[in-house]
Amino acid sequence: MELIREFSKLSKHDAAIAGGKGASLGEMTQAGIPVPPGFVVLTSAFDRFLEETDLNVEIDSILDQVNHKEIHTVEHASQKIQALIIGAAMPKDIKTIILSSFKNLGADATIRKLQHRTFPIPVGVSIGKTNHIDINSQEGAVADIVATFKKFESSHLSHAYYELNISCPNLYGSITFYPPHNLEALLSAVDTLKLSRPVFVKFPIS
Repeated sequence: MELIREFSKLSKHDAAIAGGKGASLGEMTQAGIPVPPGFVVLTSAFDRFLEETDLNVEIDSILDQVNHKEIHTVEHASQKIQALIIGAAMPKDIKTIILSSFKNLGADATIRKLQHRTFPIPVGVSIGKTNHIDINSQEGAVADIVATFKKFESSHLSHAYYELNISCPNLYGSITFYPPHNLEALLSAVDTLKLSRPVFVKFPIS
């Protein structure tokens, strides 16, 4: 079963398996637009995740209790299903396939790759904590993120904005920026840099 597919092998016709954004990235890549290389985790990976964790059985049970005429039952079911999915551990086989496909170039390699390139559309740089065992404290994670911002600020790349990604699960050291005081500490540290571009923070709705 195919679980991932590179942008270069996707097109607008693949929205059903790659989602709208994934299919659009594939279409732009096919059209020769300079999209950074990457891949999409396909819907088949999600289906397999549900099957291997037996969540599909639990979800079916929850949906059986929904009365579409009573909107609160729909909302309640949605919340329960979301909690089940977030709380479930990713099966090792799926995790291995995804991680082996994820080529984390790192800040220095990314800067070298994108230097002297211009983009016809606004392109952002996504920054998150380096997922390494040596960075295992909140303070260390903040310092790591700040150092990465500094590298990109001095790189003279033509990106239009930054994305500060704090929604990465399974980080070493149980690092999290979800609690308000942790997020405030991170944003305060980033704010001292007086960045030249806007920063959008990516975090889960819940």
